[in-house]
Amino acid sequence: DRVIASEVSLLKAAVTDSAQRNGLYDYVQGRDPRFAADYLGNRILDRVDVDVLLLITPDGRLSYGRLRPEDSGVTGGNDSEGAAALAALLDGRSLAGGATHAGGASLLPATGSREAIGGLLDTPRGPMALALRAISRTDGTGGAAGTLVMGRFLHPEELSTELSILASTVVPHGSGPLPLSTDLHSLAKALTAAADGTLLVTREEDMSDFKLFRDLAGKPAFMLETRTPRSIVATGRATAKLLLFAVLVTAALMILILISLVRHLVSEPLHRLAAHMLALRETGELRPTPGIHRNDEIGVLARRFSDLIAARDVDQQRLERLAAAVEHAGDAIAILGPDGHIEYVNPQYEHQTGLRLEDVIGRAPAHGHSADATYKELWQSVTSGVTWSGMLETRMSNGIIRYEEVTVAPIKDAADQVISFVAVMRDITARRHTEAELRNLSAVVGSTAECIAMLNAEGRIQYVNPAYERSRGIRSTDLVGKAPAEVIRGRDDPRLYGDMWRTVALGKTWHGRITTELNSGRIVTEDAVVSPVFTEGSAPSSYVVILHDMTESLRLEEQLAQAQKLEAVGQLAAGVAHEINTPTQYVGGNIRFLRDAFTSVTSLLGEIATMVRGTKNGSIPTADLARVLGAADVEYLKAEVPVAIRQSLEGIERVGEIVKSMRELTHPARNLSPVDLNRVVESAIRFAGGEWQGVAEVSMELDPRLPLVPCLAGGINQVIVNMLVNAVHAIEACGAERPGRIVVATRRAGDFAEIRVTDNGSGMAEDVRARAFDPFFTTKAVGQGTGQGLAIAHSVVKKHRGSIAIDTEPGRGTCFTVRLPLGIVGDGASTERDASTA
Repeated sequence: DRVIASEVSLLKAAVTDSAQRNGLYDYVQGRDPRFAADYLGNRILDRVDVDVLLLITPDGRLSYGRLRPEDSGVTGGNDSEGAAALAALLDGRSLAGGATHAGGASLLPATGSREAIGGLLDTPRGPMALALRAISRTDGTGGAAGTLVMGRFLHPEELSTELSILASTVVPHGSGPLPLSTDLHSLAKALTAAADGTLLVTREEDMSDFKLFRDLAGKPAFMLETRTPRSIVATGRATAKLLLFAVLVTAALMILILISLVRHLVSEPLHRLAAHMLALRETGELRPTPGIHRNDEIGVLARRFSDLIAARDVDQQRLERLAAAVEHAGDAIAILGPDGHIEYVNPQYEHQTGLRLEDVIGRAPAHGHSADATYKELWQSVTSGVTWSGMLETRMSNGIIRYEEVTVAPIKDAADQVISFVAVMRDITARRHTEAELRNLSAVVGSTAECIAMLNAEGRIQYVNPAYERSRGIRSTDLVGKAPAEVIRGRDDPRLYGDMWRTVALGKTWHGRITTELNSGRIVTEDAVVSPVFTEGSAPSSYVVILHDMTESLRLEEQLAQAQKLEAVGQLAAGVAHEINTPTQYVGGNIRFLRDAFTSVTSLLGEIATMVRGTKNGSIPTADLARVLGAADVEYLKAEVPVAIRQSLEGIERVGEIVKSMRELTHPARNLSPVDLNRVVESAIRFAGGEWQGVAEVSMELDPRLPLVPCLAGGINQVIVNMLVNAVHAIEACGAERPGRIVVATRRAGDFAEIRVTDNGSGMAEDVRARAFDPFFTTKAVGQGTGQGLAIAHSVVKKHRGSIAIDTEPGRGTCFTVRLPLGIVGDGASTERDASTA
């Protein structure tokens, strides 16, 4: 029994060590084919000294098998059939001859098992000690790749040499090639019923001990018989009787002496030590340990006991501190047994969940509102010995949903087995709400059109929103950490900024208007609100700056002021003269042309009359008549005289329209009608042709898809003419340095129609641009301009509820942009849009 048990124990240790090898695991998985050649086979057989080495897949298939030949002096044999038969026997499959286990049960370990199985097995070659273990990775990850089997045959001659009794022989029965004889059947039956499976049989020639051995399935496998010759046994019995008598007498005397010594040296000190231990257990009172100063075993025991008491006190104090920490922890803590039922919860758990201790002890934690897969992952992790952390959504006893950060850790014993679990739950509901509010606030700040900047307590920029970056044309990374004065060019009095910082430093909000020059050179005016932010203490921890761009609003206010001034100032006759001057010039030119043409016609008629009087028979020679007509250029006069007359009439009509427009300036008409704006532009260009001819080249870029625009055609014509005249004058002011160019364009811009008149003239300075629409303001010399052209244009556009803007740069030219609304007719009534623009 001792030898066989030692065999099994050594095999279990060997199979445990070998099964936990990553190389073996990868080989069985098909990932390391060289492992078999390098490490298995004879190398393992010889090093571990086993007769059998098998690798069995989870489905019972033999993937590798080595069986040492029966001649133990020869190594390197390969009995593939024997290995396959042994694998089939372990898997519960019958062999030839009907050999199997009870019920055909498999002896292979369970897939998830990490324990080695050791025992005996009856094989066709005889009894064998073996060990089996599931093959796994050393880090515990992944499932079992199969089963590793190691075994040694129980050779009778080797067992005989291990016996410590008189010379004897070990004979196997009912195993391998030695089947159970008929006369031993009843003996085997009796051994099966015996508690220890052992029986002594006395025969004439010898005295034999029989012992029955069972295999891993608990099935009787084989018997071992130990035979001792009878003559040796008889001598041994006589000698044993004498020795026994002498031993008994000597023992009796020694016992009496020992009893006395033990009583004095051992029993009484042990009794005192035991009494001290009992008193300590019952009262807890610490007293000096008796016998602690002795130099014998009692003294050692007393000192060890005293050390244990001191260690226990240290552990007790540590446990008390840990218990106090758990009891007063701000996080909910629960301890669960191996079955997942609650064994302990701290007070914070009761407060956080609304459940009392007595309501949850012995019960499994309630399933929260998180996904089922989350809880499945949690328990799979902790039951496999891995700590799990994550967020769970739970419901309190009052129905309120809460969010918790949960950490569940397995608690293991000295054997690395999970015996319980500890769960730590931190309520993060308020934090999640705060984070959601911060995300919403961040989205609002990031999406608002207002420019927002955050400054720290030292006044350095911490954050700017996207609107700030877009308006300034600068990235936040170029601003953060810098003082505003380092990256912002203010155009205001420094005293304004000093007043701002003094106000916010006192914890007050500052309101005001500031002017800033952007990187592009554009100057913007903004309404600013600077507020201190308090997080702790009485001093501001940061400042928030909100800027609203007022540049365009101020420009519109300026235009409104101009219009209000125009309403108060009457248009003087000088303005009328300025506006009538253009049509009257080319009307006068046409009349002079007609005068010259009439002179030519009169001269022609006189010559013809003379020729008629000088003819004798009343017939004028054709050659003479052709000469006279050619000299008078009759064909030219026939083509140009009607044109001059028509243009003169148009000029007179235009003078009437100008006078009418002047009258409407003080009494604006309200009846607007849909007009083809492109036709109005073309008419205006023809009308002002006398001004730009010889000075500039005029081109048109007209949008053919522009819908009809509700307007006063004459007024808009006048606006275009005035802007053309100003463009011509601006080009003339440049001299002959470059060819003059004027572009008149129309397009639709949303709900507005736009007219743009662009020239490459002299441009305007900022102070001139600011007063361009003022009545009577002009930059021309006295007598060369009255300053009414753009003022009247502004009034006409205002009447249409539109706008007129100037984009100019000295030396590079000017662009006038007139915007007219498309949806206003008469007194604000809406009009139908052109079908083509629907």
